[in-house]
Amino acid sequence: MKKKILLSAVVLALTGCSNDDGYGIGNFRGSASLSGDARVGETLSVAITDKDGVKAGTDVYTWMADGAAIAGATSSSYVLTEAEAGKQIRVTVAYSDERNNKEETRTQTSDPIIGNEAGLLTLSGVAETGATLSATLADGNGIDPSAVVYSWLADGAVIDGATESSYAIADTDVGKSITAKADYTDRDGFSESVTSATTDPVKVANTPGIVAIDKQAPVVDDVLTASVTDDNGIDGVAISYQWLADGAAIDGATGSSFTVTAAQLDQVLSVQATYTDQADNAEEIVSDATAPVAAALINVPGSVSLDQATKLVVGQTVTAMVDDDNGATGTINYQWQADGVDISGANAAEYVVTAADAGKVLSVTANYIDDAGFDESGHSAEAEEIAYSKIVTNFAELAAAFDGEAEGDVIGMAPGDYSNAGLLTVDVKNVHLTRTADAIAASGTALETAALSGEVCFEILATADGTSAEDGVKFDQLYFVDFNYVADTSCDTDSSSDDYYINNKAAYFSLTNTLMENEANTSSSSTSWVYVGGSKAHVARNTFSGKVDGKKGSFIRVSANGLDEESNLLPPAQHVVEYNLFQNFDASGQSSGYGLQLGDTTGTNSVNSAGHVLRYNLFDGILAKTRVVKVQTSGSYVYGNTFANTYGMVSLENGQQNTVYANVFIGMNGNKYESGVNAAAYGHVVSNNYFAGQASDSDSERASLVLTSNENSDSGNSTLTTSPTTFSYNTIVNSMAPFMVGNKGCSDTPLTSAVSMANLLLNDYAPAENTELTGINGATKVDDGSLIDDCDKATVTFENDHYYSDDIVGGSAASKSVSGTGVITAAAPATAPSIDANGFVQGAGDDAGIGADTSKLYRIMPADVGVGSTWESDIDHSEVFGL
Repeated sequence: MKKKILLSAVVLALTGCSNDDGYGIGNFRGSASLSGDARVGETLSVAITDKDGVKAGTDVYTWMADGAAIAGATSSSYVLTEAEAGKQIRVTVAYSDERNNKEETRTQTSDPIIGNEAGLLTLSGVAETGATLSATLADGNGIDPSAVVYSWLADGAVIDGATESSYAIADTDVGKSITAKADYTDRDGFSESVTSATTDPVKVANTPGIVAIDKQAPVVDDVLTASVTDDNGIDGVAISYQWLADGAAIDGATGSSFTVTAAQLDQVLSVQATYTDQADNAEEIVSDATAPVAAALINVPGSVSLDQATKLVVGQTVTAMVDDDNGATGTINYQWQADGVDISGANAAEYVVTAADAGKVLSVTANYIDDAGFDESGHSAEAEEIAYSKIVTNFAELAAAFDGEAEGDVIGMAPGDYSNAGLLTVDVKNVHLTRTADAIAASGTALETAALSGEVCFEILATADGTSAEDGVKFDQLYFVDFNYVADTSCDTDSSSDDYYINNKAAYFSLTNTLMENEANTSSSSTSWVYVGGSKAHVARNTFSGKVDGKKGSFIRVSANGLDEESNLLPPAQHVVEYNLFQNFDASGQSSGYGLQLGDTTGTNSVNSAGHVLRYNLFDGILAKTRVVKVQTSGSYVYGNTFANTYGMVSLENGQQNTVYANVFIGMNGNKYESGVNAAAYGHVVSNNYFAGQASDSDSERASLVLTSNENSDSGNSTLTTSPTTFSYNTIVNSMAPFMVGNKGCSDTPLTSAVSMANLLLNDYAPAENTELTGINGATKVDDGSLIDDCDKATVTFENDHYYSDDIVGGSAASKSVSGTGVITAAAPATAPSIDANGFVQGAGDDAGIGADTSKLYRIMPADVGVGSTWESDIDHSEVFGL
């Protein structure tokens, strides 16, 4: 409401009645009037009316509010301030008129001055999405609602289109603070622009979470699990749980899972979850209650079995049978497998064995819910042996099976008579011969064990070449006993070579887990039980025992690489012979009897790189007069083997660049034929081997290490240029003839040379406790020295060898041999050797790092290798291929 002041003059007094001006005319009294709006901020003005006129510069004004002078208000106008709000204004005016009459007059009193009361804008509502905020405007001066202009702001920015007194919060406002603004003129005319207080940042509207229990009809011993869902998000949120029984908290039950106990029997269970969701809403929610807890059901797990678990044959139907005390009348889901791999479509209780299953172990898994509601998933049954293409029971059926053999055939020899089976030929690849499980498990007669006895020979022709280990011919778990060669067959060679029992000419042939014992040959003068021709054969975990004493030949004869008519070279044959046990063969009176031949010729084929590997085998009780392993090939590797209670050498006779590494040689009988490695000067490497207690006879060119000149005239070696053979980092403990330069062939040989480097010789070593690895049987050496040099044409370069012995050098050429250069010699080491955890002697002090690295050595025992063994070397010998 506006108030306009229109006041007439009020004459307060006459201050002069005389006529000082000399006119003599009477005075007309003046008056003062007050005009303007009586509102704070407006201007009030005083006007003087006097017929005598007003003398300029004489008017003096006094403004008063409720009778009190307003300081400084002395002009004819005055702007009203908040100080005058509610008060009445009156003005006194003193002046002189034109007739010099002094006048004093005053205005009438105004109405109370109207002050501006600031408007107040308040918000109501919750600052969350979907909610509506309302603005309420209050103003003591009065409001015309239709004249108010509203605007809304989010984080200070005007929200487009928000012009009403209320605002619905949008999703885009989340995280922002909302304010409202009102612009208007109040009813007393004051222009106002007011802003509300700012809300808290907008949150997503809370949707209460839900907590649920996975099992609604729990029984004792059930594990219940609580799960929380919340539309406002709970990723990364910590949730506290409290499980309740009949509404009361269960002591200690504060995890998301709870195992029902007998204490909750007949009670209903629920769970409370407390957390703050990702929208910062505090939640405390309780699940629906379960049914009352019931007593636990006792399940006796079911099982599945096969109606026949042995001797399964292609074409046969085998049936899975489920047995469950709770009943299994519902759906049972089956899955048949071969060697653990699912067979597509094999999902019924019955399964017909296919050709693809031959050689594999069949199994079945059954999954079902039993009639008591228990989950019986994962029950399985497995056949006790592989499936076969054919099962035979005697030598005639075996011969017929080979006559009709086809690729992929798996032939099982069941108990029966296989004596004198004669010659059996394999001419297609991927044929697998083995014995059935009952024959393998039997320990009785030859009939019970499906033993091959009498005259028998298997010939595997080159037409049976495999392309990989997967499709090569496989002989596994066979048993040969009291066997003899078959005369007048391809296994009966001419008198200049050996006769065989297994004669392989095919690529990727494998012989595994086979026992051959007690040869019954009385007529052939030379037999090698297994001939390994072709390429990439694998002979592993077999036991060879009881070769006829005094006969020529060997247990295994591995071919040297042959020749190709076009290139004159074949790729390396790369046969692998590993984890076998060789025992019980006395050829101490026969120089042509060996444990094994690696290569089989003195001719030019011996100089071609074969890449054969002989590793992790045990030669035990092989009494060879000269060679326990005869090497007549090139580029092959003999490593990680043990030679115990054995005579003869690993003899590198023909070929070049073979490696003998990390083998253990143990003398146990004190026999003069006990010896180690014999090598000619054709670039061989003899390194990191260990020799203990060998009673070698240097007069017969026997020693732990022998550099020989004896093979230089052979037709293969004669094509080669001699190159130094390296003897390095070998350890020789208490052996009678540690190192020898041989004299055989010395007179007509070209220069023979070798490098002897960092070898450790410990003779006359007396440890605190003697063992086979400290040379218990060889503490006494021969009188003519530990280094026997009998060839004046041989040159040996010594580099940091350490020799500890009473006698160092002997032999006919000793005068030109070592004289201290490159060799540390003494009766005993300055620092006593140490013995490692496995019993191997190793240098200490100045001798540390000299001799064999014993971490690369392992003494193989009979149980480690041969039929039924599972031991695998855990020593990394990969460096052998780079020596």
